[in-house]
Amino acid sequence: TQSRRGQVLLDHVSEIFNLWGHLGISPATPSMNPTTDHSDIDPIVLAHLGFKDVAVTVNGDIKPIGHCESLKMLPTLTNLEKVQARQTWLDTERQKREEQIQACYDELCVLWTRVSLSLFSKKTIHSGSSFPCGDGEWAQLGVPEEEQEQFVESWRGLSEQCVEGYQAELKR
Repeated sequence: TQSRRGQVLLDHVSEIFNLWGHLGISPATPSMNPTTDHSDIDPIVLAHLGFKDVAVTVNGDIKPIGHCESLKMLPTLTNLEKVQARQTWLDTERQKREEQIQACYDELCVLWTRVSLSLFSKKTIHSGSSFPCGDGEWAQLGVPEEEQEQFVESWRGLSEQCVEGYQAELKR
């Protein structure tokens, strides 16, 4: 079932490519912890795809940077294990960053609305809502909705910079 392994390999490679983009990871830049994050496979995956690197565009699309001769990976058990380990790490990192950003966002909603809550004690903040907090009542609670939307839009994505942007806003 060489063809089955070949398809599994392609599926992992495709998902790794997408996760690099979502996480803002440049696979051509060496990782500080290749043993932990299994990024030692990244140059091999890049070569398999025939790219020198990837980048994320302003609107979140993933685009290849530079083309090179494609060196196809063989669907060996070792290669399958490596790409699966890398995809698993990237998936875990994606989930961790999503949780960090959501936690910061939830705290920001409370901070942004707390200032004027005493003035609007009859209003309730719906903690289960995602965006916008308070179901569009931000403007009434002291923080203009446009400002909230602008902040969220400017820190869209799951890169480390986005996580840091939310954390910096919390400290502010």
